[in-house]
Amino acid sequence: MRNIKIIFIMISVLSINVIHGIQISGSGFFIGAARTNIKAEWDTSSIYNLYSSVYTECNFLPGQIIRLELAYTGKGWFDKKTSYWHKKYNLKYLQMPILIKLYLNREPKPTHYILFGPAGSYLISSKYSIEGPEDNYNDFKRSGSISNMSEFDVSLMLGLGIERKRFTIEARYDIGFQQLHVYNLEGKKNRIYNRALYIIMGLRVF
Repeated sequence: MRNIKIIFIMISVLSINVIHGIQISGSGFFIGAARTNIKAEWDTSSIYNLYSSVYTECNFLPGQIIRLELAYTGKGWFDKKTSYWHKKYNLKYLQMPILIKLYLNREPKPTHYILFGPAGSYLISSKYSIEGPEDNYNDFKRSGSISNMSEFDVSLMLGLGIERKRFTIEARYDIGFQQLHVYNLEGKKNRIYNRALYIIMGLRVF
């Protein structure tokens, strides 16, 4: 609930600024790949997911842009606690990044920029799949929903981008701060956090 309040306050402040005369400079969409994993106390490996979003940008100060996004993205990981089982965890989120975009140059084209800001995420789906040997003759497969996973995540996004006319290429790193789950491993509580690397392409429509 606290995370929702923080996100609501930030969106409200930005909305008030827009109403008082900040000019909308463009709107469009992004699509690309997400390489995701978790911060954990045991070995894990990355999985690949889709990142897609729509956005609106507002002029804030000269050379500075505020971008509001609404994204659908997948996150998750492969669990490597045992070599006998193949365990994949797949999480789907609705995500709202609020990013500050700072141009490093205006001329010559293309322009380069950095961006950073918070993102709030709501979990809409959490599933797992397991494959491995059941006995000496048969393979075992199972899938289902993950219980007790945190519904909300708050993260920090950091990125670099190149922009030419209506087209954009960006690389972003997404660092989650909300613990997703607490596992009891060898008598100790282990907390896990989302991590994601995005390579995305954008098109400004308006």
